[in-house]
Parts: sequence; C-alpha cells; structure tokens
Amino acid sequence: MENMFNTPKQSAEIKISEGQGKATMPLGKMIILALLGGAFIAFGGACSSTAAFGISNVGLARLVSGVIFPVGLILIVVCGGELFTGNCLIIIG
Repeated sequence: MENMFNTPKQSAEIKISEGQGKATMPLGKMIILALLGGAFIAFGGACSSTAAFGISNVGLARLVSGVIFPVGLILIVVCGGELFTGNCLIIIG
C-alpha cells in the first residue's frame, strides 16, 4: 500500500515553495487576488447577516449565521484569493 502522507521534511519543502511563489507574485495579480479575497469574505458576511436578520429565535439565528458565513471562506479556497492570514506562513520560506 502506498503512503499517502507527506513527511515533515516534505511538508516544509512544500510550504517553502508556496511561500516563494507568493513572494514572487506580480503586484497586479496580488492586488486582484486580495480584492477577490475581501469580496468573498464580504459576500459570506452579508449573506450570513441577511439570513439571520429575519429569525426571531436567537440560537437559530446564530446557527444559520454560523452555517452560512463559511461560504465566503469556501469561495476563497475554490475560486482563489489571498488573505493576510493565509500569507502568515511565508516566513517559513
């Protein structure tokens, strides 16, 4: 059976190469990806607030809000986008 996991050394090498790619990204592309990342988070937050607005039960409103907000984060992962928190691991490289 084939090993499907990376060793710690392989994981560090992958993060180093990702950090080098992010550090050498052209400025225009970085600005566009940052705007997209912010827009996706704003979209998730707006949808979350809108969905929870009409619910009178506080617990249910928080549940609905908590279920809908991660859609913005999912959009960042699937469609692409850059956030500051994702760039904090660049220091490994």
